[in-house]
Amino acid sequence: MTSTEVDDTDSLFDYKDDAWTSGGQTGDLDGTSHSTDTAGAQVIFGPFTGAPMQRHMLIYAILNPLFLLGSSITVYSSFDQSQPKVHFFVDGGEQDTVVPAQTSATTQFQVPIYTATSLDPSTTHSLQINVLDSGPFTLDYVLIGNGEF
Repeated sequence: MTSTEVDDTDSLFDYKDDAWTSGGQTGDLDGTSHSTDTAGAQVIFGPFTGAPMQRHMLIYAILNPLFLLGSSITVYSSFDQSQPKVHFFVDGGEQDTVVPAQTSATTQFQVPIYTATSLDPSTTHSLQINVLDSGPFTLDYVLIGNGEF
């Protein structure tokens, strides 16, 4: 199985409103991240496709970098002592999950906080992230898991 890391600065991320700031630390993927302290802040990632990777699709994906193929998606975050409650969902409701607030005694980098699997191979997908509570939330990157080819 192969996978593709998509950093928070990629154009497939659509950060809504002015609630997000770009920044980053050494422990973040590529040293970049997007953060917010605003309850109600939202970001949408996509489109990406849940199709298993096949050779002709790989060639298409290389020629068209805005088309990502994947059978799963995992969101990675970084947090320093706390992270608010966050709502994740695919395609407006599929694989709907609320991740409760988290705490840590030390700064954590590249922490997987949400995964959606078994995505429909016949459609394109989008992932929506809604920050439910005020407090620092940092988005580092997503990982698109591909089928074997």
